[in-house]
Amino acid sequence: VVLAFAARYHDLYRSWPPAELPELLGAVGEAVDEFERAAPILLHGRAAAARLAANEAGSLGDHQLFSEVLDAVRYHTTGAPAMSPLAEALLVADQVDKKWPNPAAVPQDRHEAVRATLARKLAKLAAREKPVHPRMLAAAAHYGVT
Repeated sequence: VVLAFAARYHDLYRSWPPAELPELLGAVGEAVDEFERAAPILLHGRAAAARLAANEAGSLGDHQLFSEVLDAVRYHTTGAPAMSPLAEALLVADQVDKKWPNPAAVPQDRHEAVRATLARKLAKLAAREKPVHPRMLAAAAHYGVT
């Protein structure tokens, strides 16, 4: 139920015009760094988390659980160090069909699946000669992705 709730909202702002996301977050007091301003599509998870925080507080009845949902939604694009199992699951699930057309190829071990997901994201960015968000680098280091 909790993963379904996070999955329902994680891409809420994915089709929003990326150039408008920094302003949308600024309007609710969220800081946006220069990296994110240069690649605003990365902000769609943060925007969705901000909307959830404003409109759905208490929906799950458990503050800690709701906080984990917000983090899962917020960080599904870049990952983050020491994610909760929920955030790890959403990070991986977000890549199924995009990077793993065969879900059976997704590693069964949760941490291996996170490592594989981060490695695939990093390889894609390297192939496109795109910079990597510092949070993704920190997540990769935390999970042992080189």
